[in-house]
Amino acid sequence: MIAPPTFRRPAEEGRISIAPDLSLHYLDWPGEGVPSLLLHGSKSNARAWDFVVDASDLNHRRFIAPDQRGHGLSDAPTTGYQIENLASDMWAFLDALSIERAIVVGTATGGYMALTMASSRPERVAGIAVVDAGIWINPNLNFAPRKRIYDSMADGRAALDRSERWDEAAKDHYALHSFRELGDGRVEYRHFEQPETAESRAAFDIEALKISCSTLLVRGEHSDITDPETHPRLARYIPQAEIATVAGSGHHVSLDKPAGLAAILDAFITGLD
Repeated sequence: MIAPPTFRRPAEEGRISIAPDLSLHYLDWPGEGVPSLLLHGSKSNARAWDFVVDASDLNHRRFIAPDQRGHGLSDAPTTGYQIENLASDMWAFLDALSIERAIVVGTATGGYMALTMASSRPERVAGIAVVDAGIWINPNLNFAPRKRIYDSMADGRAALDRSERWDEAAKDHYALHSFRELGDGRVEYRHFEQPETAESRAAFDIEALKISCSTLLVRGEHSDITDPETHPRLARYIPQAEIATVAGSGHHVSLDKPAGLAAILDAFITGLD
């Protein structure tokens, strides 16, 4: 039996409609100041951020983490998974919550979204943190299709992608929120397969973006997605960018080393005040 962990600062949960046919589930840690919008990666969900917020020393600040369309407990339309669509969802999400300006923190595909949002509506973005987004991903990497259905929750937990650096509590928590039970003992991933996202990542043109806000580029030390040359190269297009590395982490920084990521984000967020 998998037991959920106890958090020092548990999230409140909400659901909000952003279009006639699309509502998003989200986590909310209430607080003051400009809120931080936390964006998960493709084939993930908002629960990837629980341990980061819990490790943060900014207990007075507000953090919000939505499940993107087709992920977690949000609705899953059959189309609309280009990076631009996902970023547009986030503007509608912020509008629905009456949030005029936010700090945008995105991991993996969420990092592409953060860059897109900062370029398209800079007046609404106080700063962005791009966490192991790759941008120029090694074409020789093997991205085998993920198995969707497992015989049990324990089997799904054991097969969590790139989870070798997670502690047992992270594996338990993420498994509980990443799979739905099918009623016969089997479990299925809670995400919609979205080839549009992979296609738009491949066509992503960082040279066409104009990023003027404060920017933090974060890499997991042992990431197989973001190599050590990526962020210096990316900083050529974002000269104001700061570069940081989370020691001991792979690609899934928010689950590999949540306390290390929280410390880096705390300093960045505080520096924007």
